Amino acid sequence: MKRLAWYATVVFGTLMVIFLLWQIRGGIWLFVFSLAVAATVRPLISQLVQRGIPLSMALILVYSVVFAMAGVLCWLITWPLLVDLQNLGNELAIGYQHILVVWPEGNAIQQAIAGRLPSSEDLYGAIVGDEGSVAVQTLTEFTSDFFETGANLIIILVLSVYWTADRARFERLWLSLIPVEYRAQARAIWQDTETHVGAYIRSALIQSLLAGLLLGLGYWFIGLNYPIILAFISAILWLIPIIGILLSVLIILAVGLGGNLIGAIGAAFYTLFIFFALRWLIDPRFFDRQRFNGLLLVLVLI
Repeated sequence: MKRLAWYATVVFGTLMVIFLLWQIRGGIWLFVFSLAVAATVRPLISQLVQRGIPLSMALILVYSVVFAMAGVLCWLITWPLLVDLQNLGNELAIGYQHILVVWPEGNAIQQAIAGRLPSSEDLYGAIVGDEGSVAVQTLTEFTSDFFETGANLIIILVLSVYWTADRARFERLWLSLIPVEYRAQARAIWQDTETHVGAYIRSALIQSLLAGLLLGLGYWFIGLNYPIILAFISAILWLIPIIGILLSVLIILAVGLGGNLIGAIGAAFYTLFIFFALRWLIDPRFFDRQRFNGLLLVLVLI
C-alpha cells in the first residue's frame, strides 16, 4: 500500500511539474533564447576583455555592433523585398485571371478546375471581407504580433546581457542545486555545451547571411523571377541542416516551372555550389560539425 501511495505521489508530482512548466513555457523559451544569444556573443566579449577593455564597455560595444548590423541589414533588404512581393502579388492576380478566362476553353481537367474557382470579385471579397473587416482584423493581428515579437526580442537581449555580466554568479546558483560531488562534472558539461551551441549559432548565422547575399546576386544575374524573395527564403532555410538546401532547390525549380525553367535549373546548381562552398570554407572555421549529428542540430535550432 505504501509503495502504491509512493508511486501515485511521484506520478502526481511529475504531472504537476509538467503542468507548471507548460504554463510558464513562454518565459522558459525566452530564458533559453537569452542563453543562446549570450553563448553566441560571449567569445567576442571575452576577446575584448582580454585586451584590457572593461566588461561593461565590451558588452556595450558588442551589442551596439549587433544592433547596428541588424538595423543596416533590415534597411537594405526591406525595400527590394517589398518590391518583389508587390510584383509577385500582381503576377498572381494576372495569372488567376488568365486561368478564369483561358481554362474554361481548355481540356477536361482545366475546365473542371476553372468551373470550381470563384470569380476575381468573389475571391477579393472573401479576402477583404465586409467593408474590409477581414483585412483590418488581419492588419491588427499582424501589428500586435509584430510588437509582441519586438518586445520578446528586447527581453531576450536584456536577459542575455545580465547572463553574460553575471555568468559566474548564475552558474553558482544553479550548481548549488546539484550534489557537491557532481558539480565539477556538471559545470564542465554545461560550459562545453554552451561553447559548442554558441559556435554552431555563429556559424549558421554567418553562413545564412553570406548565402542570402550571394544567392540574391546570383539569382538576379541569372534573371530568375523574384530574386530577393528566393534569396531571403533560402537564407532562412539554410539554418536547417541538409533538409534546408533541398527545400531551397525545390522552391527554385517550382518557380522556374512558371517561365524561366533553364534559369531555374542554373539557379539550383548555383545554390548547391554556394552551399558546398560555405560548408567547406566557412563552417570548419567556426564549428566542428563532425561532433554532432543532424538531428541534434535541428533540435538545437528549434
